[in-house]
Amino acid sequence: MVVKAMVVATTMSCTFDGTAVETEHCRKISYGIVEGNLDVIKKVFKTTVSNSIETPIIDEIRECYNRELLAKGDEFLQHAKKTHANMQCIIPYDIERVVLDREKIKKFYRDKTPFLGRIGIYVRNFFKYGNVYGPSLDYLVAKVNNYDAKGKTVEEIGYSAVKNDGSDLGLNSNGNKDIYDVYMYLKEYLGEPEKTGYYMEAISQEEASCFKANMGHRYLLSKWLKKAIACCNIKGLYDDSPLR
Repeated sequence: MVVKAMVVATTMSCTFDGTAVETEHCRKISYGIVEGNLDVIKKVFKTTVSNSIETPIIDEIRECYNRELLAKGDEFLQHAKKTHANMQCIIPYDIERVVLDREKIKKFYRDKTPFLGRIGIYVRNFFKYGNVYGPSLDYLVAKVNNYDAKGKTVEEIGYSAVKNDGSDLGLNSNGNKDIYDVYMYLKEYLGEPEKTGYYMEAISQEEASCFKANMGHRYLLSKWLKKAIACCNIKGLYDDSPLR
């Protein structure tokens, strides 16, 4: 992918603690932006931040962000569990609310993130979502309306809102990504959760980690599915969930 840019210089000025400096990192980042090379940008920012004096600050901010998002996620998943146990769907208002709550939390901690971290996040988001602030609610709804290859449903917008990743920038996740990945895997191989009971809220972090460890390189081999589910004691939301 080639992205046209107004700036064609091979260097850029980076401001850090009030001091303008030009470094090899800046030149590489500029090159990546002009060429639209996301891999270059990710690699350079991951190296820059990990070698920066800002790293302890960024790690502390990330930990606080993860903790608060996880607490908000627990609220949403508990609500989802009660709703699905009654054979009902989560209403759009509740999904919109958790998405907006996540945006508030994300903005609060993003604004506290030092310069290098913020720039890394902005560039990564721009190339991934076309928006420096990340996916908007409209963007997510459009994904549902188009029902793209990922097959994301309206409820999965809510599920996505309570997980994060950031591994491409060397950041830790809050743990819900593993649960979401396992949920999507079970959905792909066993069918919709309305029929199987394997909703995201029915899977714990320990079960998700166990499942991934058991599947390993066999992750795409469905014959190992029953063994992994039984070994990790993933029960599903219904008493008659398959493979129990």
